[in-house]
Formats: sequence, C-alpha cells, structure tokens
Amino acid sequence: MFQMLCGTLLTAVGTNALSNFSNIKVNVVHASPGRLRLQSPTWKNKQVADKLVETFGKHPLVMKVTASHITGSLLLEFHQPHITQEQFNSLMDSAVVGSVKGFKAKEADVMKVMRKTINHVDHFIKSKTLGISDIASIIVITLIVSSVVSIRGNNPGAGYRNLLWAYRMIKGEEARSKWLN
Repeated sequence: MFQMLCGTLLTAVGTNALSNFSNIKVNVVHASPGRLRLQSPTWKNKQVADKLVETFGKHPLVMKVTASHITGSLLLEFHQPHITQEQFNSLMDSAVVGSVKGFKAKEADVMKVMRKTINHVDHFIKSKTLGISDIASIIVITLIVSSVVSIRGNNPGAGYRNLLWAYRMIKGEEARSKWLN
C-alpha cells in the first residue's frame, strides 16, 4: 500500500516536473532603441537571475544588464540603438544558455518539497511519541527488521547490506560507503 502511494505520488510529481522541463518561454515585454525587456516565469529564482546577468554581461551587444528574480524579468541595454534579427536570435540563445546555467545552480523544487515533507513528518512523529522516536529511528528499525527477514529468507546479501546501513545510521556514520555502492 505504502509503495503504491509513493509510486503514485512520484509519478504525479515527476510527470508535472517533466512537462515543465522544456518550457522556457521568453516574452518580449518592451523594446525601444537600445533597450529590451524580456520576461520568463522560469527566471523567478535568484540563482537563475544571477546566471542570466553573468551570461548577458559577457555578450558583445550588451552594455548593461539588470535582472529581477521577483518579476522574472531582464532589462538589456545595448551599445547600439537597433539590433538585427540575427543579433536578436543570438540574444535568445544567450537567454537559454543563462537559464540552463541557472537551473543547474538552483536547488530542485522537488527536493525542497521532499525536505519540507520529511521535516513535517519528523516533527509529527516526535510530537506524537513525546520525543521517544523520530523518522530516522523508524527507518533504522525498518532496516533491521528487513535485514532479519532477508538474511533468513532468500536474499542474505541485501539483508547484510541493510544491517550495515542501519548500523552506520545508529553510529552516525555516513550511510553510503564503498560497500553499499
């Protein structure tokens, strides 16, 4: 039941995340001689905005660049009053490059949600057990029970691996090591 619920949740989250993966939509908000304001909902992130400023700051046409991660907009000021279609295309290529660099720098939204969810579950468990248990202790107990079942069953290798993992969690050591890879 739990695995089905997790699978359904991950499928929904993953499908939504992948559907937004290739949607870098850039709108031209305003264009005037020597200036261009672009906007994209994917730029509403400080790391993405910073990478866009860095990328456009190196562009030969751009004299000054200002980004707002709050509005997701980018103001470009050029050395010349007018740009050609080829130059505009080059700017759009830079927008994609800067966006991708920014996406690499930012923390994944799914990871933020998972971290927040785990923290809520951990606080819930602690409050309901009056501090006796937390999510880490429940994971360790689950690993130990799974280890015993696997060792006595048909998969002793997985059982010993889980037991080692539980041991390392109890000892406060890193759960992943060269033995677990």
